[in-house]
Amino acid sequence: GADTREGHNIPFHQHSVVIFDEAHNVIDAITEIQSARVSLLDLDLVSKATKQYLERYEKRLSPQNLFQVKKYITILDRLASMITKHGNHNSGESHDAETKKKVFTTVEFLCQAQLEHLNMFQLESFITHSKLTLKLYGFAQKYTTSDDDALDKSDTKRSSFHAVVSLLHALTHPVDDGRLVLSGNELKFIMLNPAKEFESILSTAHAILFLGGTLSPKQYLLSRLMLNKQATASKPIVELSCGHVIPDNHLLPLIVPVGPSNQPLSFSFQHRSQTSVMDELGRLVLNVCRLVPGGLIIFSPSYAYESQVFGRWKDNGLLDQMVK
Repeated sequence: GADTREGHNIPFHQHSVVIFDEAHNVIDAITEIQSARVSLLDLDLVSKATKQYLERYEKRLSPQNLFQVKKYITILDRLASMITKHGNHNSGESHDAETKKKVFTTVEFLCQAQLEHLNMFQLESFITHSKLTLKLYGFAQKYTTSDDDALDKSDTKRSSFHAVVSLLHALTHPVDDGRLVLSGNELKFIMLNPAKEFESILSTAHAILFLGGTLSPKQYLLSRLMLNKQATASKPIVELSCGHVIPDNHLLPLIVPVGPSNQPLSFSFQHRSQTSVMDELGRLVLNVCRLVPGGLIIFSPSYAYESQVFGRWKDNGLLDQMVK
């Protein structure tokens, strides 16, 4: 994004050539970067720091800045209230938590939080130009009260302040760009329109190169980033495809519907986290390990699911059998 480029002093202009390697990950990367999440603890930390900051410096602030800081506190408190009201806080019901997530459009969420009348764009501009996030973090590190555990220096995290600002920015997106999800003690914004954030790069750069060995189907990439609509005679889409480094007779694609115990291998979102599915997958991988002496490379749909499966195999002993 523009803020990241400015923060790292990376020049970007009409003569720039932007190169994306492993470009099949571009859409997921944009979606992940533009998504945001904030926890109840994050909001508590930032709210208390801001209130103490206001208490100390209220008389030094101009009326306009005082108004914006108070608005910030109001938003923080109402976001926390929404999580407390709608979130599923029973950690013992992790399997049922998926069904208890609440999904909102931006407008629906702002109305339920009673924030629809507040100017988020104005507040975001104030936070950026006044460097309020850095001021609050520095204040929290220096002036936290000794009787306030939530603002103890060892617990105050810079990430909490940036997480809140990222969430506020997410609330300024058009209603079709994403959804807000309340789950447990977290509020998440999930970006659904990566083309929106890619538009500035596309309109400014001299050329953009997408490199990768697995870009097909290319139409998916073109449509999600709206490249087809942006292509012109002066900026055409040019494709170059080379032969694969692996001969055809070295490839054997197979679909495995069931595991060694004849249990279905269903990796839909609602089934893939079930222990029976992860165990059956582990037994299948173990059998393949015994047949393939040179080792395996296993790809996962996400890092989170990879960590979940790896942890399950470690707990039930399958991982130890695989490495033998």
